[in-house]
Amino acid sequence: MVTITKIDDLPMQLIKEMVTITKIDDLPMQEYLRKIQDINRKINKVGIGFADNLIACFFLMDLPIDKYEGLVRNLEREDEKLNTKTVKAKLLLEEKRLKRDEELDSGNKALLMKNTNWKAKRNTY
Repeated sequence: MVTITKIDDLPMQLIKEMVTITKIDDLPMQEYLRKIQDINRKINKVGIGFADNLIACFFLMDLPIDKYEGLVRNLEREDEKLNTKTVKAKLLLEEKRLKRDEELDSGNKALLMKNTNWKAKRNTY
């Protein structure tokens, strides 16, 4: 964390925080989005305003590529202008979908292991 030495350093520090925030895997999407929105509120308080579509871009900037690349590309291709409401909703839905897929994969692996063990036992009789 950079120490702020004068009042004028505050906006620059906040902007640095905004552009360097990263979504890590174990950070819930809601928390990631809240952090960006909190920083944006602080920036607004010092007299700097970002357009809504720019905040939506900040939401998409540092997501894990392996999980969110498809969604980000689809959002970039859409004709509609990005906005925070739409992007936030789609990110939260994507997080739910990813969790569901992970749970299904885990369940399928467990079922496969169970079937493999059952077949192995059956072949020994």
